[in-house]
Amino acid sequence: LTQSRGLGDVYKRQEQNHTCGVCVMNANTTVIATAIRDTRPQEADALSGDGLIVGSDLSVADGRPTVTIVSSTVEQSRRIGIGLSGVDARVEGTLIRDTESELSSGAHGRGLVAEVSPLAGVRSSLSCTGSRVERSHEVGVLVLGSDAALSGIAIVDTRPRAVDQRFGRGFIAQFSAETLDRSQVALEHGVIRDSHDAALFVTGADLTMVDTVIDGTKPQPAGELFGDGVIAMSYPAGGETMAASVDIERCDIGRNARAGIACFGASIGLSASAIDCNTLDLAGELYHSLPFELADRGSNVCGCGSETRPCQVLSSGLAPPEPLL
Repeated sequence: LTQSRGLGDVYKRQEQNHTCGVCVMNANTTVIATAIRDTRPQEADALSGDGLIVGSDLSVADGRPTVTIVSSTVEQSRRIGIGLSGVDARVEGTLIRDTESELSSGAHGRGLVAEVSPLAGVRSSLSCTGSRVERSHEVGVLVLGSDAALSGIAIVDTRPRAVDQRFGRGFIAQFSAETLDRSQVALEHGVIRDSHDAALFVTGADLTMVDTVIDGTKPQPAGELFGDGVIAMSYPAGGETMAASVDIERCDIGRNARAGIACFGASIGLSASAIDCNTLDLAGELYHSLPFELADRGSNVCGCGSETRPCQVLSSGLAPPEPLL
């Protein structure tokens, strides 16, 4: 659907469409108490199969369309559950479930995506509250070169993509590969559980995380690699370094297969948090000749269960996984 600015629409039920359940371009959009289910790929080439896509190619001067998605369900999509590109979006009380990899490529399977518009280079702005993303493939929530504030979100059981059994990350905050825009993210009162590879992966972004639980991250099935709760990584791109910074406060990061927190040439501040029952508590590594900073700001507890110990940063030659480009 391509609609004039200022027009709001409510879509009550969309099932068994092909290519896209609901697609909107350059329009203010309202989706309330709506079910978008079982969106199928294009019959000709098995591409796409997106649930709900709202995008814009408007310039900064023209402004971003506004999107409101409330009390809705988007499930059994292919490639992307909800995709937001160059828009101002509010997502509230919404369930995004069972986003499968694209049938033709075996890649993607992304639950909720907020990204820079590739057509206009305009950032998205996302506010997401009281929502749940489950059984995505490749990544549950992805913020690319955009701004996001998330509160009360649960991201659970994120699985590797079909093509190569890689990724399966719960949350990625990352620079945009097209524009090199950084992401700015605030996450509070969240749960990221049963991811693969990494629960929270940050590169080319600044992220604050408060009162959040990260639990049970598994390695990639392909090679049994990684399995970290939090990864912050600086990365060279476009002739510059995309630095990463993460501030963690009052969080519980536990039962992850490799490190609770891993820092690769990036900056992490940690306070009043429990790092519990991980193979490694805190890992820091020089990366692309960039030093790491993992600052203990006090009141942190490491160990496992009742056996606690002072938190110590180890450098043991760990390698990070690649960004999602």
